[in-house]
Amino acid sequence: MDLDAWMKQVRDKAFLFALFDMLFLCLSGIAVLFFFQRVFFESTDWVKLVLLSGAITAPFVFFNTLAFSAFEDDEEVKKRDGLFVSLTAASMSTAILLNAPLVLIYWEGWTLKDYTVSVAIMEVIVLAISFFEARRYKKEKLAGRRILKKASERKKKTAAANKI
Repeated sequence: MDLDAWMKQVRDKAFLFALFDMLFLCLSGIAVLFFFQRVFFESTDWVKLVLLSGAITAPFVFFNTLAFSAFEDDEEVKKRDGLFVSLTAASMSTAILLNAPLVLIYWEGWTLKDYTVSVAIMEVIVLAISFFEARRYKKEKLAGRRILKKASERKKKTAAANKI
């Protein structure tokens, strides 16, 4: 691959979304490994570290992507960028979700059990809020469509009555 082709690929939005998603995916797991397995963190090579950190955060990113993609409209054609936006939002929310309790670990000396429980509770809250808000959003959007449909029908009837 020559440099010009690579620069065109870098300018593409999809590549930038994927790059930031991978960074968010790996950095959160690396921080968790650093706090809980410091000896392993210092002794392992970077490839194993990146793979293990991705394995730690990937389930959270997957479930958050499902939660954020619930906001997409089923009737519209699925866009390619919609998944990237959902994945990026899920990666960023997962980074916040995994790193916020790390502050308490640093200040308060929490254990791995405390960290796991707090992350699980926060994940359940995020998923519940996302699904309930997506449901409310779709109901409001459907109600809005019904109002617009009735208004357009009234407009057509008025136009037909004015022609006569």
